[in-house]
Amino acid sequence: MNIEEKKIFIYKNINKIDHHNEIVDYIKTNDIKYTENSNGFFVNISLIDEHINNIYNILQYTIHNNIENDNMVIKKQEMIIDNNNNIIKNTLNNYNIELKNFNKKENKIIIESKKYKFDN
Repeated sequence: MNIEEKKIFIYKNINKIDHHNEIVDYIKTNDIKYTENSNGFFVNISLIDEHINNIYNILQYTIHNNIENDNMVIKKQEMIIDNNNNIIKNTLNNYNIELKNFNKKENKIIIESKKYKFDN
């Protein structure tokens, strides 16, 4: 990708990131002229060819990491939903059957079995 293509990429993708701290820090550290007012932070990228590669790389890295972080958040939410669904399923399968629903022989077996602990 040549410098002009990188400038276009920066222009089109700068709004895809929420935090511009790394780019702003780079601009300030390298004494690149900028304007800052109530509307934002502005740099004339047509005048800073020697810095375009670095700003492009910072932007690429930040966009890539934001996508990974978003994917991790989505996976975490999916895991929470799956876990909640499993809890609901387990809860629904737990119910009590009264002894009066069994005949005398079954009743005796159930009462006797309650005296012992069986491991799975």
